[in-house]
Amino acid sequence: MKSKSQKRTSIMGWGLVVLVVLLFLIFAYRIDSSKVVKISDHDPVTGIDDAPVTVVMFGSYHCSVSRQFFDEIYPWLKEQYVDTAKVKFVYKNFYASHDFEKILAAEASLCAHEQGMFWPYNSILFDRGKEWSQKISASEAEELFNPVFGKYANELGLDEKMFLECLYSHKYRAYIWESYDYAGDLGASKTPAFFINGLLIDGLPSLEDFESVLLKFSYG
Repeated sequence: MKSKSQKRTSIMGWGLVVLVVLLFLIFAYRIDSSKVVKISDHDPVTGIDDAPVTVVMFGSYHCSVSRQFFDEIYPWLKEQYVDTAKVKFVYKNFYASHDFEKILAAEASLCAHEQGMFWPYNSILFDRGKEWSQKISASEAEELFNPVFGKYANELGLDEKMFLECLYSHKYRAYIWESYDYAGDLGASKTPAFFINGLLIDGLPSLEDFESVLLKFSYG
């Protein structure tokens, strides 16, 4: 006949088993129900193509949390995972079709991408947001801030004439809107949103949580 302490131990043991099984099923379901995010030639990418983990970020240059990611987590992610061929990182813009006065920054980033300078331009946009992120009308944005974006291009040594022709043509506007709709179809509801091998993380996780998911996919 079992003692009370033995019964307690047995119950606790079974409880632990049930908890582990439930956690496994929940996590397995989240992975199975994840979606592979399509990557376009317009999307800036860093890291090798056959990295075991792909991180896709939907971000906004008007989002302080997106900036927080690039300030606090991206340098660590690049050094520890991207530069060591463990992660491919992809950036997509997240701007709705009514964001006429905001979308110029996103368009400018892709015009810089045409000349192979997305990442330095991306840093300038986040670092100098106060210079261009005032709430103004679409026409005012065109008149006042295209020269500012051109100045950044010039600072980075881009062909400024080519850059401004790209920006004034709005050649990437439709694609940026498509990216917004696509993010919504995938389940993203705010910026930043991350898809790690298709697994959605809506909002900014801690560095520790970010790493735990990366390790799960890196080592199985």
